[in-house]
Amino acid sequence: MYYQSFIKKLFHLSSHEVGEKKFASFKKMVSLLNHPEKNYPTIHIAGTNGKGSVAYKIAQALLAARYHVGLYTSPHLIDYRERIVVDDEQIGENEVVDFLTHMITFAKKKQMNLNFFDLTTLLAFDFFAKKKVDIAIIETGIGGRFDSTNVIVPLLSVITSIGIDHQNILGKSLTSIAYQKGGIIKEKRPVILGPYANFPIFQKIAKKKDSPIYHVPLKQSAYDMENQEIALKALEVLNPYFPTSFKERKKGISMRPKCRFQIFQKNVILDGAHNQDGFHRLFQEIKKKYPKKVIDLLFAQSIHKALGPLIEMFSFHVRQIALFSSRHTKLKSPYLIAQEFEKMQFHRWKIYSHFKEAFSQISLDAKENGGIVLIAGSFYMMQEALDHKTL
Repeated sequence: MYYQSFIKKLFHLSSHEVGEKKFASFKKMVSLLNHPEKNYPTIHIAGTNGKGSVAYKIAQALLAARYHVGLYTSPHLIDYRERIVVDDEQIGENEVVDFLTHMITFAKKKQMNLNFFDLTTLLAFDFFAKKKVDIAIIETGIGGRFDSTNVIVPLLSVITSIGIDHQNILGKSLTSIAYQKGGIIKEKRPVILGPYANFPIFQKIAKKKDSPIYHVPLKQSAYDMENQEIALKALEVLNPYFPTSFKERKKGISMRPKCRFQIFQKNVILDGAHNQDGFHRLFQEIKKKYPKKVIDLLFAQSIHKALGPLIEMFSFHVRQIALFSSRHTKLKSPYLIAQEFEKMQFHRWKIYSHFKEAFSQISLDAKENGGIVLIAGSFYMMQEALDHKTL
């Protein structure tokens, strides 16, 4: 019980401030802790979409080759401890509480302001060092240049894709977003660029840092194939340092984390799509797999996400949208979402009191109309979806 109450307090901290001054402060903190992140080699992964899936695939391939592997990703679906994993086993509750309690006290003593993501990143770095991992796969939080994770000097960097997201932090244009994510490219360290990450700014940064570039061509447009190709290229470049067999790579890249086009009951899909690019790719895949079926969307959205760019897409692809009052504090009120829908002349929505009611009704409608139920919009809604007994 203490762990749960501690995590609730942790979530009340500011979640993710990004900037040069903040990053300098974080670098000072890891120095005070004697750089736990330098105790093991790393792979660093950034990108608008796909970075969590690619990180997971690389980790699974390395596990298949019997390496001792740390994996740091975000956000979590159900339990905070999902973010920090060694050999597919989550960090323990006591380890979370003990380290973070110490760190919060230490930061106050040093008069340093650490946010939620700073603390979680330090916890991951420290845990991987204590576990003496052979290698750690580290996913950025937001951007890359001033992200807390960017204190590492990885064996290689991976940039999966560039799309519009977090514009208030990373900039309004794709070029400015790419520039921020390109900050993870390190001196003389190779960088893998996904099919949708082929931006001139990366060539410029890599040339300046004498970093070899490996661009992954778009071979297939299937939903997960792009992530598989990126992960495979990363494993091939990594092979001189961490050899893996063809069979081990194939096994690893074929796996995907939960809520990435996860299908239940043949007509219910859970997906973490939460931005314009993510939804575009998701609708493409659904139309390919279910060309004659209508889509009924059960939707929620993070309080910091822009809804406007999604509404036109919803108007074209979705028959109706079910909104619900969530228990998660990081999700928008369904009434605010409804107001934005109405402003954009989108009227095919209804609000339900909770997830169970919304899912029951939209499932019934989909069944009667030969449609599918899509549950998407935010990873923060997935706990309620996965907790629902009929899935």
